[in-house]
Amino acid sequence: MPRLLSVICLLVFAWGWLGLGTPQAVASHIQGGQLTYQALGANQYKVTLAVFRDCGGSSFASIRPELEYRTTGCQGGPWPKERLTLVAGSQRIGDPYCATGPFGASPCGVGRPTNFETGLFEAVVTLPPAPEWTLSVTLGARPKLGNVDVGSELCYFEATLNNLIGGQAIENTAPQNDPLNAVIPFVCWRQDTQLSFATTEPDGDSLVYSLGRSLENCGDTTTYLPYTASRAIDLTPKGSTSFCAAFIPPGVSLLFRPTFPIASFAYSGSCPTKTATPNFLFNPTLGTITFTPAFFRPGINMAENKYAVVGTITEWRRVRKANGTTTAYKVGSVRRDILVIVIDCNANLTPAPPVATGAPKTSVRIASSRDSTFITAYSCNYTEVRLKFTDPNPADKLTVTYPELDPATPSLLTPAYLPAGVATFRVVANETSTPTGILKIRPDAAFVGRTFRIPVKIEDNSCPIKGITYRTIVLRIAAGNFARATASAPVIYAGSGAAVTLSATPFRPDSVGASPAQYGYRWTAANGLNPADSTRPTLTVRPTQTTRYQVRVLGLSFPAGLCQDTASVLVKVVVPDGKVPNIFTPNGDGLNETFVIPINPPGSRLQIFNRWGRKVRDYIDYANDWTGDDQPAGIYFYRLTDHSGGQSKGWVQLAR
Repeated sequence: MPRLLSVICLLVFAWGWLGLGTPQAVASHIQGGQLTYQALGANQYKVTLAVFRDCGGSSFASIRPELEYRTTGCQGGPWPKERLTLVAGSQRIGDPYCATGPFGASPCGVGRPTNFETGLFEAVVTLPPAPEWTLSVTLGARPKLGNVDVGSELCYFEATLNNLIGGQAIENTAPQNDPLNAVIPFVCWRQDTQLSFATTEPDGDSLVYSLGRSLENCGDTTTYLPYTASRAIDLTPKGSTSFCAAFIPPGVSLLFRPTFPIASFAYSGSCPTKTATPNFLFNPTLGTITFTPAFFRPGINMAENKYAVVGTITEWRRVRKANGTTTAYKVGSVRRDILVIVIDCNANLTPAPPVATGAPKTSVRIASSRDSTFITAYSCNYTEVRLKFTDPNPADKLTVTYPELDPATPSLLTPAYLPAGVATFRVVANETSTPTGILKIRPDAAFVGRTFRIPVKIEDNSCPIKGITYRTIVLRIAAGNFARATASAPVIYAGSGAAVTLSATPFRPDSVGASPAQYGYRWTAANGLNPADSTRPTLTVRPTQTTRYQVRVLGLSFPAGLCQDTASVLVKVVVPDGKVPNIFTPNGDGLNETFVIPINPPGSRLQIFNRWGRKVRDYIDYANDWTGDDQPAGIYFYRLTDHSGGQSKGWVQLAR
């Protein structure tokens, strides 16, 4: 019976695979791109079109884009046009392959492995304030794809600008693509994959990421294709004689869609038959995508291995009105049309996600997801987090790259990702099998509530195709309450004159580089506190009443005044049994020199104990003559037992 089931599965799968289509030669060459803009002042905007073309297709010289811009959406026309000019020196050929491969790191030409070339086109246009401008460019020669019907082979790029919001004219620069993101991602069949279309935001606006549809013209969306003609997915390992397949449950759509542009599944059960559940994850906060490609068609430049993924980034800005209230307005949007190419990486496995650990005694919190490492650190503390990078193929060497995090002069193309005043990041032992990232975090109070993102690319040296993993390190700064104050005796008895040791400490006294961290202390004047001790971390007080002692701990290794925290400790001075205290003062003045018991029946026994419970005197028929002898000042307790066994208890204060 199992063998019959395997044969049936093979037949079903083969029928479904044939339904995906036949090999397709590539004559068209526009793989993807995006349209952005930059405010120049006086209502002028520099519009930039980034074009990603197939290396084996027509050259950039054959691309002559025209920018259309209008305030009527997709209605009306004809619209104004402006020719975009190719930016000299902007062209770059991709290098996704290893240098020692059969065609080198950057193959280009018909019959060679798929590769890409990028280039930028620019134009300057005047856009007076309007509720919404629509900027667009339409190019032909889009290749056939595995997930959408390209129809007319038109590729439509679009961006919007809202430079009149709430009745106010504004300027806005569009989000800029993170240069570390792959232009044309090559992803491994059946391997967990992380991609990102995250951007930087020069105006500080809030960004929302979403997935959308490919367009052929304004408002004219492409049609999605089925990702399989059957519900069977072959999971049989290469070279294996035992068959394994997964089945997609009935009721699950077999069509691609904007939020499921690449067939990706999670599997449950065991071979020979498993259950496949769609599993394509998207993070709208970070703009990251996580998936595991389920299908691959052998051959060079196969259309079935190419997928259009469209990311939209929408900007929102809060504007204060005349009445003092604030409202969030949409100020623009950009779309990025990405071509994802699935390849067979054979035995090469992509680099593993990094493992992050905090230094001992730190309060840092670390959590990981499939696409990101989340770190929460606290202000006014020095923390070190180490990220260990590894590869499932032990012989592979890894190269970890990231953008310049705090450029001396930030610009649109080189923004500040992470100010050095917050943290620094470096990689040691790079281009080895075990690089380590070192994140030294040292934020002051000015950065509380801020979040910083470090994009990281991890690339192995496998051949002919390199394995690549993308990772986002998300650093959040929370308020650090780092001062602590303690008392050696939180409760003492009234009149005891007891000494109490107060200690102030940082939550985490640590080092800054090779030197100890420096802290200052300021105690507030209070009962029993000597003003001369007010700047010491540890001091002695002798309170005569219940007192709360307050201290400020100053982080002297941080900018002056930005790292200080207050702490307090309460010392209670209590009266035993809640009475007015009994006091005797054997000081030689002839007054109140001894301990006197008002009622002392004949034959009674008096026992006197110090405050630790040790008996210091034991009398029969006490004569009211105890002067304290050599005992120290303080509170003493007594127990009086009469001749019938009845007892009474009390206390007395010895004061000298």
